[in-house]
Amino acid sequence: MQNDPSEPCNAANPCSRCTTKNVNCTYSDVEDQRVRGSTKRRHEQNENQNRIFQDVIQTIRDVDDPDLAQIIALIRSNAPIEEVHVSITQMLQEATTNKRQITPNLERVRDGIERESGFVPAVTSSIPGPSYTRSNIPPQHYSPTTPSENTHVTPPRSQHFADYLAQDLQPSYTPEETLRQTDKRKSGSLAALKISRLIDTPLVTVSAWPWTTATDDDTLISHLISMWLTWDKPMFDFIERDLFIRDMQTGHHDVTYCSQFLVNSLLAVACPYSDFPEARSSHGRTSELMRSFLNDAKEHLSNDTSISITKAQGLGLLFIAHSVLGQDALAVEIFQQADDTCRALEAQLTASSGAGVSKVDSTFRKALNKTRWGLFNLSTLVINALLVPAKMYPPLELPPESTGVAVTWSPYPLSVVPHFHFMDELFAQQSRLSLIVLDISYLTTTKNRLVPLEAAEIFLLHDRLPEWRNSMPAFLLPHSEASGPVLTLHCYYLTVVMSLDAIVRSQGIEMSADQTAQLNEKNTQAALGISVLCDTHTKRYGNAHMAEYWMQPMIRALYILVTSTQSDQYNKQMISLAIFARSMSRRWPLALASFVALNSSVHELGKRFPPETDKLFEDLTVREWKERGPLVINSKYPVVGDHE
Repeated sequence: MQNDPSEPCNAANPCSRCTTKNVNCTYSDVEDQRVRGSTKRRHEQNENQNRIFQDVIQTIRDVDDPDLAQIIALIRSNAPIEEVHVSITQMLQEATTNKRQITPNLERVRDGIERESGFVPAVTSSIPGPSYTRSNIPPQHYSPTTPSENTHVTPPRSQHFADYLAQDLQPSYTPEETLRQTDKRKSGSLAALKISRLIDTPLVTVSAWPWTTATDDDTLISHLISMWLTWDKPMFDFIERDLFIRDMQTGHHDVTYCSQFLVNSLLAVACPYSDFPEARSSHGRTSELMRSFLNDAKEHLSNDTSISITKAQGLGLLFIAHSVLGQDALAVEIFQQADDTCRALEAQLTASSGAGVSKVDSTFRKALNKTRWGLFNLSTLVINALLVPAKMYPPLELPPESTGVAVTWSPYPLSVVPHFHFMDELFAQQSRLSLIVLDISYLTTTKNRLVPLEAAEIFLLHDRLPEWRNSMPAFLLPHSEASGPVLTLHCYYLTVVMSLDAIVRSQGIEMSADQTAQLNEKNTQAALGISVLCDTHTKRYGNAHMAEYWMQPMIRALYILVTSTQSDQYNKQMISLAIFARSMSRRWPLALASFVALNSSVHELGKRFPPETDKLFEDLTVREWKERGPLVINSKYPVVGDHE
């Protein structure tokens, strides 16, 4: 909308002056808060929303058929409103074609969505073109960062890693598609977003400057840091929270526990957890802001040859970021750099240590030991997921002891009563489980054995896992009031149980009929346990903010249940798991590829999921995967493969 008093805007779409001048009209009646017409618009929006809700409720009351179940499953998977609209439209078209009766309330729901969101169904095309509306906002461009000073010698880097540092990350969408996605996010959720931001209270308050140039929005940075602290850090815990926040809040570069590289790596990992339009992922593609954080992190890393604890921690976060992007080979090289950096730090510390240790040295030693054990725990998650030999071993020092002090865990940004949580004890228990996973990896790796692995050894390994669980204190058990991190740890435990069956299959271990039946029963019970944990998490915290680790256990559990000889008995569990997995596939590229590959694998076996999940898979394959082009994934995760 052009601002010219001689030819005022008539508030049309497009407005009269922009039409005359033949320019794009960026007038947005959603953002226009002038008194004239603003009250009427808000009243109409509220009335329309109320009609939609009434139609949805009436539809649920009137209908009990597979169509309704599919729509409910799609809504529960956090589908954007336009996807729900497309699915309802397809359902109505199919009913008309097949002369099948369907509830008229679905038509009212569809029409109400069109009125509320203000979009007109687009003509299906193999390559979506640009969509120009009143609220078009071009993609934001970010300025480069300032290189840091070189102070020490860093471990050697491979040519592959050097090439990675020299290249900027490519966008997940074409420029036209990026513009279209920006429009949808801004226009479809702007009013709700303003309210959510007004009432949003981050766990910590930090500034963007001087840590990142990707954005200067302090509120956004505080929000992303809080999301990471809540959902990601408890499972991938290799950073001392208080030391990091303290140093970040100083706003100075000359600190020990915060750096530009660390902050940008952390913010990149945090973006998919957010529902803020500029940060959140869409259709399994990363946001422009996440890529900007990653590019900033890469630039700081490429110009910094120093050895520091923040570099080791930032590399660990960079490993997580590229793992969820489905870039295994690169992620492994990044993780090796993190391990090498930790070893170099330990060598420096040993060489400089004297008879007396100062308070600062003691604090640093504790933080470094936490980083070493946290990265080791992360490595065991990887070797369990990929079923590969261990390349990182536990530190010589024992893991940090539990202090017995409870801290507050708040499921930010939800309005749920905070928990008193024993984070130190959780970390100690995860470290114990990691040692068992390391033993499993070593004992089942073919090159470490003189004789083939036998079935009896698999069952001995199975017996160690319940011993770990049964020795846990009661406050870390997965009861109905358990915190999110506790549920995630037990999800990991059940995943380790399921991995033993994968080892048996991959190595072709001979088993008797009784042993096979026992192993299948253990697998099935573990898969059902994953479903129970997902249900508990959803009832307490929803499924929109689950730690990204949950995706791989869900995929394994779904595969085990759908291929079971008694799969018909597990329809309820499979529906729940599919909804949760579909929700996660909207945030992470690897989750999206895993979900697609799971569906393909199941169809190849001649199996199928319950019909209530049809819309979850149909919407994925028809709209997100085909219309938006291939999402290149190069991952060795089970059931994923190299999928494009």
